[in-house]
Amino acid sequence: MSKISESKSTLSHHGTAYDEDLDNDEIVNIKGFWIFRSKLGLAKRVFEKHPETTTKFCLKSEFAKETYLTALLDLIDMINMLPQQSLFEAELKDAENTILDLEAAGFKLDWLKRKLEEIRVTKKKAKNRTARMRELDRKIQKHLEELSVLQEEMKKEQFEAMCDKPEYYLDSLCLNEVTCDSSEPITK
Repeated sequence: MSKISESKSTLSHHGTAYDEDLDNDEIVNIKGFWIFRSKLGLAKRVFEKHPETTTKFCLKSEFAKETYLTALLDLIDMINMLPQQSLFEAELKDAENTILDLEAAGFKLDWLKRKLEEIRVTKKKAKNRTARMRELDRKIQKHLEELSVLQEEMKKEQFEAMCDKPEYYLDSLCLNEVTCDSSEPITK
């Protein structure tokens, strides 16, 4: 891999939206793009891992180049920071539109489109899994209710079975007016 060079600038962007974001953040140049130092680490990783990203970039205006690269880096930050399942479909669609705009300016972002598709597939799987889990939970609750009814029926049957047992007392076994005495043998 080639070493990505950077140069410093003391340029300031007073009176721009950058003032509210980064007070006096130093601006550096990386591969012809002027960006804030706070974005340098991410920009280096993008250029090192995906060197094809800017091979067809066609804008000449420094401001446009900075704006487009910042949009790309902000998009990557958003995707990396948020748990992928928490991204809404609208956010994914907005990210997709941003990628289309960046590609129109010459960025080559197939790698980022693949990442978004992976996120979309992961979200779909998670959504399907959640729906399946809800359905299973509903079935479990239904079966638990049925089981509870069956348990109550079983208790009732057990109680009635206990009440239905014949009483086997010694007195009731002595028939035909024979008196029962435990000391004498029983004869008929």
